[in-house]
Amino acid sequence: MSNRSYRDLCEAQAPLIDQLEKLVGTMNEEKRSLTEDEQSTFDSLEGQVQELKKQADVQYRFETMDGADQPRATSEPTFSADPIVQQRSLAATPSQPNRGPDPSKEKWQLECRAAFSAWAMGKRARREDVAVADRIGFDCRNDFLDLDLGRGLFGHGFEQRGTDPQKVGAGIDGGFLVPEDFSSELEMALKDASGMRQSARIITTASGSDLPHPAVDDTAQRATIVAEATASTVNDVDFTSVTFKAWTYRSLMQASRELLQDSFTDIPSLLGNILGTRLGRGLNADATVGDGTTAPEGVTTNNTSALTLTTDDSPTYAELLTLIHSIDPLYRADPSFLIMASDTVIKNMRGLADSQNQPIWNLPVAAGMPPTILGVPVVLNNDMPTGGTGKSMACGAFNRYVFRDVAQQGVQIQRLDELYAASGLVGFLLFSRHDGRMIAPAAHGAIKVVTNAT
Repeated sequence: MSNRSYRDLCEAQAPLIDQLEKLVGTMNEEKRSLTEDEQSTFDSLEGQVQELKKQADVQYRFETMDGADQPRATSEPTFSADPIVQQRSLAATPSQPNRGPDPSKEKWQLECRAAFSAWAMGKRARREDVAVADRIGFDCRNDFLDLDLGRGLFGHGFEQRGTDPQKVGAGIDGGFLVPEDFSSELEMALKDASGMRQSARIITTASGSDLPHPAVDDTAQRATIVAEATASTVNDVDFTSVTFKAWTYRSLMQASRELLQDSFTDIPSLLGNILGTRLGRGLNADATVGDGTTAPEGVTTNNTSALTLTTDDSPTYAELLTLIHSIDPLYRADPSFLIMASDTVIKNMRGLADSQNQPIWNLPVAAGMPPTILGVPVVLNNDMPTGGTGKSMACGAFNRYVFRDVAQQGVQIQRLDELYAASGLVGFLLFSRHDGRMIAPAAHGAIKVVTNAT
């Protein structure tokens, strides 16, 4: 076993890689091939780097073995007062036994962050972060990052994706690896910024081609008693069909290189939160008021109105009862049955009381649960229209509204290194394809809306 630690072996690769970059840089500047001597030098340096990588991999596996007798480093590492600097240092330092409940998991998560930071910084990434990315199988040199929404986590800090060789980061089993901090932040932000994504059903398809989806309403049909040897009456099931499209959503953000380099910046969480929030806002607006022709169908667009409010944005106790009971009892019994409204309407509803002057608004009974009014969950959606003759509320079984996510590329993030280089910025372009539609026609009354008076 080598006397050098895993960190020593990673650092030993840096000067060799510098020499390789210098050789290739000279070749590109002079627009020629490598000379015979240069090619020999290149091959020798490349062989040394590959050998060091093999040794580093073996050393790392040994140092992180449960119960392994790990040798102490010849010199104590220097720790910064900055906790994030300490985390990055830990990502390149062997785990010590008895550090906590699961030191290998903590180290793995920190390595994921270091690898993602290397991807975000592109050609200007820290060498130690690039070395970590290479060792754990994350292709930080690829400009594209793909992730599928709603997929399970792989390992401790990465999400495993499909095995398409064109996708970044072919790791264990050829799986596509995405840092957990980034994917979870993006998905949480997408949901938090969209009352519709919180409430509706979501399906994922492999491609973005038109998708016919059946819809059925059988609430008016029932079995009947018939006499012996009497023919049964045929009660046709009401089948309809809706066609899902795949609308392209994009969002471009910029981040300064200083921000990405600063030790206190949690890059995966930062990018995931910003891009996820933007995507959530865009999807929510279209899923609320979209025309269904040039964008997803909005939940308020074609559903019928249950009533018109006497006062704009201010339902009364009686009007709420009328709204709730305008929905078929079978839909009311659905777990997705709820009331959706803007913050303006919710503010007015919170002051309502019954005939005994008891408040009918109830706060959430547990963390993560919505508040209720008259026993019905209430979900905030600030894209619901207010004032005028807008449809200010919606009520019904929201699993009859379906989002379609295209998983062919999932959510794709492209890093733009050169476009904003002169300004010291790095661009990140989000690309994603979605649609949303009611799968129960308006006549079925699965969801109904409330119209303002003026």
